[in-house]
Amino acid sequence: MGAMVRRAKTILGSSDFYALYDKGYHTGSEFEYAFKHGVSYCSCARCCLARPDIAFDVENFHYNKERDAYTCPAGEQLKTNGSWYTKAHGKTINKIKHYKTKACLNCRFFARCHLQQIRQIN
Repeated sequence: MGAMVRRAKTILGSSDFYALYDKGYHTGSEFEYAFKHGVSYCSCARCCLARPDIAFDVENFHYNKERDAYTCPAGEQLKTNGSWYTKAHGKTINKIKHYKTKACLNCRFFARCHLQQIRQIN
């Protein structure tokens, strides 16, 4: 996020803007970077993870450690194949697992649950 703040400041020629941080960048070091560069910032960690319908927010998916599975608000179980995947975002590298269920394709809540991704054009 620091690189994005620096880039926005260069493009705008000013630090007179707000940087909105979602949960992925909701850390003290990221806030400190914006503060040091005179950029106003705020966190929207809770709202940015929300699906179009708050009932399908990530907090409403319940993890079962024994089964290594999640249960969604519709009562379906999302399972993993057990593989860990590497996701790199700049200098940050995360190990993640994918949890899926074929039930999503026919679920009556599909449109309420799946977030449409909006990409910023750079």
